[in-house]
Amino acid sequence: MNGVFPPTPAQEVESIRVRLAECGVAPDQIAKLVSERPLELIRKQLDWLPYRRAKKPAALIVAAIERDFEAPAELMDGSSGSSLIGSL
Repeated sequence: MNGVFPPTPAQEVESIRVRLAECGVAPDQIAKLVSERPLELIRKQLDWLPYRRAKKPAALIVAAIERDFEAPAELMDGSSGSSLIGSL
């Protein structure tokens, strides 16, 4: 992001592609994910990945995106089950 204007859709897709590649996701899998899944879902799962303590980040992030995993437990309010993500 350039600090003044929000990223263009192309910049957003490229940013997500880079983040997925950094997790070790294969290029063909990245192409499939960004073409078949909403970018917001992918971004959300990428943001949550550090809280999942993945031994195999590529496999976990693909599964999390494909199955729309819930937020990690430590990001959930134990009393109501609601997400604390907005308060981070």
